[in-house]
Amino acid sequence: MGGVRMSYITHAAGSLEDVVKAAIDRGFDVFGLTEHVPRYRTEDLYPEEVEITPSDLLRTFDEFILEAHRLKALYSTQITLLVGLETDYITDNDLDQLEILIARHGDRIEYVVGSVHHCNGIPIDFDKPTFERAVASFADSSAIEIDDSNPGQAQIAFLNEYLDAQLRLMQRISPEVIGHFDLCRLYTPNLSFESVWQKVERNIQFLSFTSHRPAAGVAISKLVPAPLRADPNQAANLRQLFALAKPEKTTLLTAFGLLLISSSVTMSVPLTFGKLIDFFSHGAQPGTLPISVTPATAGVVLLALFTLGAAANAGRVILMRSASARIVARLRKATYSSALRQDIEFLERSAGPGDVVSRLNADTYIVGDSLTGNLSDGVRAIVTASIGLSLMFYLSPTLTALMLAIVPPVSLGAFAYGRYLKRLSNRTQEGLGDMTKVANEALSAVRTVQAFTAAPREEARFAAKVEHVQDLAIKEARAAAMFFGATGWSGNVVVLGLLAYVSRGQISVGDLTSLLMYTAYVGGSLSMLSSFFSSLMKGLGASERVFQLLGRKPEIRGDSGTVFDIARDYGNIEFKNVSFAYPSRPGAEILRGFSMKIEGKGDSVAIVGKSGSGKSSVQSLLFRFYDPHSGKILVNGKEIHNYSVESWRSAIAIVPQVGVVSLSENLI
Repeated sequence: MGGVRMSYITHAAGSLEDVVKAAIDRGFDVFGLTEHVPRYRTEDLYPEEVEITPSDLLRTFDEFILEAHRLKALYSTQITLLVGLETDYITDNDLDQLEILIARHGDRIEYVVGSVHHCNGIPIDFDKPTFERAVASFADSSAIEIDDSNPGQAQIAFLNEYLDAQLRLMQRISPEVIGHFDLCRLYTPNLSFESVWQKVERNIQFLSFTSHRPAAGVAISKLVPAPLRADPNQAANLRQLFALAKPEKTTLLTAFGLLLISSSVTMSVPLTFGKLIDFFSHGAQPGTLPISVTPATAGVVLLALFTLGAAANAGRVILMRSASARIVARLRKATYSSALRQDIEFLERSAGPGDVVSRLNADTYIVGDSLTGNLSDGVRAIVTASIGLSLMFYLSPTLTALMLAIVPPVSLGAFAYGRYLKRLSNRTQEGLGDMTKVANEALSAVRTVQAFTAAPREEARFAAKVEHVQDLAIKEARAAAMFFGATGWSGNVVVLGLLAYVSRGQISVGDLTSLLMYTAYVGGSLSMLSSFFSSLMKGLGASERVFQLLGRKPEIRGDSGTVFDIARDYGNIEFKNVSFAYPSRPGAEILRGFSMKIEGKGDSVAIVGKSGSGKSSVQSLLFRFYDPHSGKILVNGKEIHNYSVESWRSAIAIVPQVGVVSLSENLI
């Protein structure tokens, strides 16, 4: 449980209502209430839970939801309460059950705190001996010594599993809040993260991509390396986003010109129709119009104008979508090219290939659509609203001001009605929960009810709950009647005002028709404008992920160094005192002081060793997928990092165990 700014997080003491009162006393405006998700298997219960069953935990959770929402409604005028749950992840089945639980309660669960409390099926937050048993489960022997400053292999494996489980949890359920980011150090607060730092970075990077809020652990803002933190300068991101559209400048400007033509034609329709209505309603001679043309000629002119507008709109759509397709194609090519040239460790310490594919597929499309389709809609909304309001004031400044005057009170009324309806809805849900609880209690113990001939009493209890829900439904009906009645009355009053103007000759029927049509156009444009801004923000978020990959420079550059000429430069290959550990496991050295020399040209050498001894690591170092931490790799007496990676790798042939290329591709 905690304040929304994570400035106060605590476990409950006393009743849930005591916790809410304490939050009010501390001056919180918003406060979150969470209950631990029930465990579904008896073997997963904590040692202190030997007297209860998984069914008891599930019933307790359901009671928590009911009580939390009762308090939410009761104290709604003093504090905003959010009701959520905290997860656990022991097996994949727990996440399946969690999704079922969330679906059963629906929107009564307003947020999820994603936490991992077990490793190898053993709780790590119960007490220190149990924690040590969890760590020992990763060792060959149960006799281990926990050292905070220099963790052993079991501790490193334990930390790896905890962080991997945390990532799997985040990927599966996308919790709004991340709880206990480093619960794995609860009983060893000084335990070094150095050996698993790459995975800490990976998880933090995943958090930044998915906008989760970490809580109840380390201060994440202090853990995040500066290059991985989100750029707060949205203006810079926006400039970078629009720079993508620069190659399509001519196409987009032409499309915007066509948009102005089609919008102008569309906005001329209400005014034209209004003038035609006035002309014919005044009993004028049907042979002529005020501009001295026949109605047939006017019809032809209007048809030509509408055709022009339709053609301009069609041209705009073609140009915009073509530009979008080209922008997305260029962006995907550049992103894919950048991904292929990244260090191997980039995929290992990030969210993995799936994250890169997500940027290639979804994010690039969102960026392209934001620059073309969404931008076009935004400009059209601005043009339509501007022209519509201008023509409304042209037709009748007084009536336009009158119509705009009712917008603020109607908006305030809608806001007040929405808040009241939300509180009433919560109380109704609480009432339904109480009704369900009474029914469940009686029906689950129906033998007892019948044995004590208590059916009339239970019927009375249930009827009282039903009547309470009925009363709330009636209150909601009255509120809806008042709100919709008031808004309908306001609209009718405006119409009466309009008719009064018409009866006094201050506005014609045709102008009134035009005014009402422009009102509908402006209302739709304002709605479209709000959608445009939200889509633009979505595009900014997606572009940040793409730009991060595009802007990342690999540490092992493919084009730096001299070109390797196999006829001139090839000779003995030598490893001299090479030490190496994979970036994902920096504390576990695969090679230490490794030396090897392959002499002469045309020799066939086999590297033989047990699994995990470093055979594949030697190959990876030779290909410069990684660089050694210490030592040298020489060819003909010269270090291989002096050659460009592309020329060096092009001189090497490889036949992997799992083939992904054809034989000809491998040899060419």
